[in-house]
Amino acid sequence: MISVAARRYAKALTGMVRERALLERSVDELSIFQQLLGTDEALRKALLNPGLTPARRKGLCKGVTEAMAFSSQVMSFLGLLIEKGRLVLLPQIVEALQDIVDEKAGRARAQIITAKPLREETTAEVKKTLESVLGKQVITRVVEDPTLLGGLIVRIGSQVYDLSLKTQLERLRESIVRGE
Repeated sequence: MISVAARRYAKALTGMVRERALLERSVDELSIFQQLLGTDEALRKALLNPGLTPARRKGLCKGVTEAMAFSSQVMSFLGLLIEKGRLVLLPQIVEALQDIVDEKAGRARAQIITAKPLREETTAEVKKTLESVLGKQVITRVVEDPTLLGGLIVRIGSQVYDLSLKTQLERLRESIVRGE
C-alpha cells in the first residue's frame, strides 16, 4: 500500500520533471537506487543513520548517484528525501511514480497470480482481454501461488478480479453453512 506522503513526493517529482521520457528515466534511476539500497547494507545503513548529519548523508548519496550518472533531478530528489528523513519511503514513492507514469502513457500494470505457471498463449490471451476491457496497453507480471489450487487472480492497481478455485470453494462452503 502506498502512503499519502509517498504519493505526494511522487507527484512533486512529476512537477519537477515534466517531460515523459525524463520521467520514465527518473523511475528507472530511482528503481536502480532502491535495488542498490536493498543489496548494499552498508550504504543503506549510512544513508538512514540519524547519527550522520543530513549534509554528510546527502554527500554520500550524491557521490553514488554521480558515479551512476543519474540525472540532476533524481540526485536532487534523493537529497530532499534524505534531508526530510523520508528515504525509507523510496519503495512506495517508486511504485506511486510508476503508477503516474503509466497513467500518462496510457498503460496499466496487471499482476496475474496463478497456482501453476501459465502457458505463453494463456498469458497473451489474458493480456489481450484486459487491454480490450481497459482500453489501455497492459504490462503483465505472472506470480505463482500454489495455495490458489487453480484459476487466477488479476490485480490492476487497487482492483482485484478473483477467479481462483480457492475463493470459489470458500464461497461454496459459506453458502452451505448458511443453508443456501
